[in-house]
Amino acid sequence: MKMRVYRTWTNRILLLLTICILVTGFGITYPGIVEPFTLGVLGKSLSFRLHTVLWGPFAVAVLVHLYLTSGPKTGAGTKPEGPGK
Repeated sequence: MKMRVYRTWTNRILLLLTICILVTGFGITYPGIVEPFTLGVLGKSLSFRLHTVLWGPFAVAVLVHLYLTSGPKTGAGTKPEGPGK
């Protein structure tokens, strides 16, 4: 049960970081589109700073995600081995 909770939270955090990386990347290359979309909060310089800072947590989240998904699968999809098999 705990492993499933860890996987779920890791997936959610990785999704959030991926969206942030994408938005800040587009904010660097297309500031004319992203700045009005974010109501002027995310300019080119702030996008660049956030994009640079987010790579560390993103890399850690990817490694944790890969570690958790490469392990043995647990949950409802697995059948217990019976004595007759």
